[in-house]
Amino acid sequence: MGYRKIHLYLKREGVKISKPTTHKYMKELSLKSITVKKKPKSISKEKPFQRFENVLKQDFHAARANTKWCSDITYLKLTNGRFAYACTILDLYDKSVVGFQISDHMTSQLAIDTLSDALAKHHPPKGLLFHTDQGVQYTAKTFVEFCQRHEIRQSMSRVGTPYDNAVMESFFGKFKREHMNHFSLKNVEHTKSIAEDYIYLYYNSIRPHSSLEGLTPWEKRYAG
Repeated sequence: MGYRKIHLYLKREGVKISKPTTHKYMKELSLKSITVKKKPKSISKEKPFQRFENVLKQDFHAARANTKWCSDITYLKLTNGRFAYACTILDLYDKSVVGFQISDHMTSQLAIDTLSDALAKHHPPKGLLFHTDQGVQYTAKTFVEFCQRHEIRQSMSRVGTPYDNAVMESFFGKFKREHMNHFSLKNVEHTKSIAEDYIYLYYNSIRPHSSLEGLTPWEKRYAG
């Protein structure tokens, strides 16, 4: 976490201190951001069924809740050397996590389960824009047909262009730096418990966002 975010925390707590002074004290205390390791290559037996154009076009703002969602899947290494895969959905209106699931397999079913859970909880209107990368989990026939049945409009990043889904890249960076990298993850259930603590007890409800003018996602969502 950078000094700008620490400064924002202190401001919310009523501590009057400038950004340069915050930066100075962090340097003196040797407080630094934690780097994120590169994502390992994944192999899937699923075949792409249909790819979609980039409708979102890096427009990461939404005028209303539940009109633009982004999603991606990241890996989390377990103590036994295997991986757990976390599928997450963010609402671009308030950057809140509206869907989250973890599995020991990175499949289209994981993506479907995550999206299904988000739909049941948040009830977006027809025509929801759903942006992802071109991973086979999102291009698989089962996932494409699921979106079609629910009248969801798919949008996909260009190949080799992570900036097209920069909001998800940013979220996963925070998710790992600020929380997950500090734990020894025993298995999928243990990983899920730790991850949900961060998402629902901290990220959505406590962590302020500079892009939301210092509000938390839920403050924006329910009081904005």
